[in-house]
Amino acid sequence: MFASYAVTDQQQNWDEVYGKNEEFFGEEPSGFGQEALGIFRQNGVKSVLELGPGQGRDTLFFAENGLEVVGLDYSQQSVAELSAKAQARALSARIKAQPHDVRQPIPFPDGSFDACYSHMLLCMHLSRQEIAFALREIHRVLRAGGLAVYSVRSIFDKHYGVGRHLGEQIYEIGGFVVHFFSEEMIRRFARGFEIVQIGRMEEGSLPRDLFTVYLRKTGPIEGTDEENAMPDLSALFQSFFNATYGSGALDKKTKFLIALGASLAAGCDPCAQFALAGAKEAGASQDELDETAAVAMTIQATRIRNTLGRVTQAVVGPSEPSDSFGIAAAPLAEQPGRS
Repeated sequence: MFASYAVTDQQQNWDEVYGKNEEFFGEEPSGFGQEALGIFRQNGVKSVLELGPGQGRDTLFFAENGLEVVGLDYSQQSVAELSAKAQARALSARIKAQPHDVRQPIPFPDGSFDACYSHMLLCMHLSRQEIAFALREIHRVLRAGGLAVYSVRSIFDKHYGVGRHLGEQIYEIGGFVVHFFSEEMIRRFARGFEIVQIGRMEEGSLPRDLFTVYLRKTGPIEGTDEENAMPDLSALFQSFFNATYGSGALDKKTKFLIALGASLAAGCDPCAQFALAGAKEAGASQDELDETAAVAMTIQATRIRNTLGRVTQAVVGPSEPSDSFGIAAAPLAEQPGRS
């Protein structure tokens, strides 16, 4: 099963990463953390539950700005490092760190926090059903009107569809597991919340393409985790799209040239722009582009001639098939280029 594989393996990966580099993500707070602090201040937030604080760059930032933060992370190394940093900066009174797996119930009573914050946690080793469960728990421990603020890798990220596919929109990339989100998926998981804002931002040198999500608790969650975990049609189409233009019997350039010809024949400008850019990036020459356009024009010309033939028969009655110039149309096998 995906989850049982990922939890053990991914926990070891992060323990090793944090153990080798005390500032793996850098010392400065993330751009998302800085953005979130402004929202917290506007909404009078004083207590924050942070899920997946990692090495604490945002946790420390929140505490230094007067917030009380409880950080839950399944990496023992993360918990140890964050606790040590809090003590070294005299922030232990405002920061509490403890181990926790978000697939399990959050160990706090209902309505315990003003806000819950997580930066790229929900897009890790979690299935849709596990994400739905985690958001139910976040909803439970928030006070009425509390904020759920999170970021996730998006399906627009250049690594979406790369690596080993583990099901749903989940891929193992370089030893780490990522679950990519679509906006449709975010909206489906927002039951019991008002969507305040869904934004986009890039982070890091890769860069990572992120959705940034701001939700406000409004009422009880209706439906079940299974309903929340229904297939995401947008992401399923994106998976089909990526697979179609990926490696296969046809090389990438040929696929984009076919797409260009089909787009021109169909008169789809955005499709043609995408296909033309892809074909050029794949190394298509101008001669190849011109020939593709010529093939597309023959499709349109044939459609027009056939339409004219049907119209002519409707107006003047059945007669010998002819083209618009009164020349008898040759059978398909006798047309130029056919043998």
